Amino acid sequence: MTAIPSTIPVKIPVFDTLLEAFDLWGRSFLYFAPLAAVFVAVISLSSIEEVPDFITGITNSETRLLYIAHTVLSLLVSYALYWLVSWRCYQRLRNSDSKEAGAWFPKEFLRFNLALLILLIITEIVYPAVEVYIYDVWVDVFLKVDSSGTILREYPVVLDIAIGAPSYIFSILFFILIPLMVIEKTVFFKALKRTLELSRGNYFAILGLFLLNMIVASIFGAVIWAFFTFLIEFPALFNLLNDTSTLFVQSTVIFMQWGLMLVFTVTLWTATYARLLVMKEVDLTQD
Repeated sequence: MTAIPSTIPVKIPVFDTLLEAFDLWGRSFLYFAPLAAVFVAVISLSSIEEVPDFITGITNSETRLLYIAHTVLSLLVSYALYWLVSWRCYQRLRNSDSKEAGAWFPKEFLRFNLALLILLIITEIVYPAVEVYIYDVWVDVFLKVDSSGTILREYPVVLDIAIGAPSYIFSILFFILIPLMVIEKTVFFKALKRTLELSRGNYFAILGLFLLNMIVASIFGAVIWAFFTFLIEFPALFNLLNDTSTLFVQSTVIFMQWGLMLVFTVTLWTATYARLLVMKEVDLTQD
């Protein structure tokens, strides 16, 4: 096992950090894959296809309880996966506690992390609701300007980028926020401030890592597309799988998203955080 060297450049080496994340992800895959499979099973067993959008889910009395239950379940699953992956990656990188690094259920997990939960509530519930509202407002404005909808048809990507811009900016500014919350166990607003302090002077490097991560996600997406394209070449097999298990397609896609895309992203965040921590010569992991 290789820990991060005690002396590293003032600026984050982008490709070295990316390769380090790949190496860490590969070495821990036997841990990550079953972990993701458990969480996918939990989500797949819930009525995902019956859960409506946020507005309908809250306002419709018939679906309100189902929506709330699904939301709570998703939050708990996300909380556990983000926490466990961040903790595992950091311990493997820093090698500060080999026993904890090898534990499937670290004792530190029992210490509730309110800051992480608040962040997930904002990013997975509050912001998506605001995003839907903004999208409806923008569409209404465009339709008033051009009732035929030509603008929406010709510039859908521009609209998506404009609406998604706040999340992109936040993702770059607070690239290391989740692993920092997990490791340093600080309150929410102090975590935001601490993230900005650690990231200062390295935002171009972080932007590079953010873009590279999007490329990696695109490659993973191509893998999913290729997998189902291959199955479609065998209609009898695909129909058999789809008919015998209505959750087959859904579970497969979710597993690849959680086990490949999301886990790698968290690994990259943590590798970046660990390097920035060494660069600033600050370690707040001890109580």
